[in-house]
Amino acid sequence: RALMPAYDEKGGRNKWAIAPARPSPHKHLHDPVAAAGDGTGIGGDEPLIISMTTLPGRIHQIQATIMSLLEQSVAASEVVISVPKESDREKTAYPIPDWLRKLEARDSTPRLRIRHIDQDHGPATKLIPSVMEARVR
Repeated sequence: RALMPAYDEKGGRNKWAIAPARPSPHKHLHDPVAAAGDGTGIGGDEPLIISMTTLPGRIHQIQATIMSLLEQSVAASEVVISVPKESDREKTAYPIPDWLRKLEARDSTPRLRIRHIDQDHGPATKLIPSVMEARVR
């Protein structure tokens, strides 16, 4: 699998998506009907985790993106939003909107998780904490 940037409604890169680098000879692994809703990712043998971040000034604009990720026909195991204590770029703390807390509290697949982290890695905040967490597993 390859990581590629994904873009929000305004054309800004705000997350990473996992996509095949070229057409797969294993078409059965990419069948949305076979993979839909099971939370094990494409092919069913590994979890599919969507990892993203945002900025304090933009966190109120991500609701449509989050809902779209949670309602995909090929379900992810988890959607993770990495949120540092403070944004180095904006020099402010991250406000967590009530709608985001409610989505995190619901018991469903895919699960939404807000990952609170100490260090802001800039744009790489969407990826570095997820890689570090995966290495521990």
